[in-house]
Amino acid sequence: MFLEIFWLLALASFSLLLLSSFLVTRTSTVQSLLAGYGKNLPRSLVVAAPWFFYLPKSYFTLFYVIGSSWSVILLASCLSQCTASVPVIPPTWGALVLDVCRWLANPPTPGLPQAVMSFPAHMTSSDCLLGLAMLVVQTVRRLYEQLFIFRTSPSAKIPLLLFTYGMVFYILIAVTIVYGSPFLRGTPLLCWSVSTVSWCRYGVSVGVFAWASRHQHKCHSILASLRQPGQMAYAMPSGDWFTLVSSPHYLAELIIYISIGVVVAGDYLWCVVFGVVFTSLAFPALETHQFYRTKFPEYPRDRKAVLPWVL
Repeated sequence: MFLEIFWLLALASFSLLLLSSFLVTRTSTVQSLLAGYGKNLPRSLVVAAPWFFYLPKSYFTLFYVIGSSWSVILLASCLSQCTASVPVIPPTWGALVLDVCRWLANPPTPGLPQAVMSFPAHMTSSDCLLGLAMLVVQTVRRLYEQLFIFRTSPSAKIPLLLFTYGMVFYILIAVTIVYGSPFLRGTPLLCWSVSTVSWCRYGVSVGVFAWASRHQHKCHSILASLRQPGQMAYAMPSGDWFTLVSSPHYLAELIIYISIGVVVAGDYLWCVVFGVVFTSLAFPALETHQFYRTKFPEYPRDRKAVLPWVL
């Protein structure tokens, strides 16, 4: 229940934020407070706000430190349960981690023991393991890019509220993958049965995931190359998917989460999660698109913000 409430509230919040960007021609203080960062965040707003309202944009690295660490721990915990055909007493460390997931997914209700709480079952254990492995690859790669590719300006800031959401996002996205798997139901697991593996679905999804990941990495490298050490001026990006949209790294992110959703046989909850990812990325993409069009008079007019030929 907690997961559904969190993702639905996040979807409603980012949807209202995205809708407001179409209704308000100029970014408002509330919009900047909630989701503005980097070049899309007015400097005057940062100066006027209390010091704790904004954090250095370099703190983005913590998203991927937490996300990659938690995803690896959760994947290892699930793998540890594959070798246990019967419950182990006392519980193994992997079982304890999964207990934490159960608590995060459904915090205990007074009068209702955690053991009798039901968990959905819409995926196999192999679906869950591959989905978690893809999330590990994504977060580890993003951590590498934050550490060794990006050149973040020391003056760039991120709202505290957005930073907090990002930290929670990378914890709960992994829990959401496990949520519909057998691992939370405590049943004996057969993780590697050939009959439970959807080879075609896995092959296509992993292929699309690798394709989108490659393009996201390339687009991040292009963005990083636009600003040399100590340089403050912005340059107009070009090449790769920048010929189609202003924020191709966001487009790649959307494709990456679609591919993970296909692997984990995403139910309605994963559709809500994807809606959250889309609306949370579409708003900064539109702001970035407007920034480029304002700053560079020669900016291609047929280039869209995040979805080719659409948005």
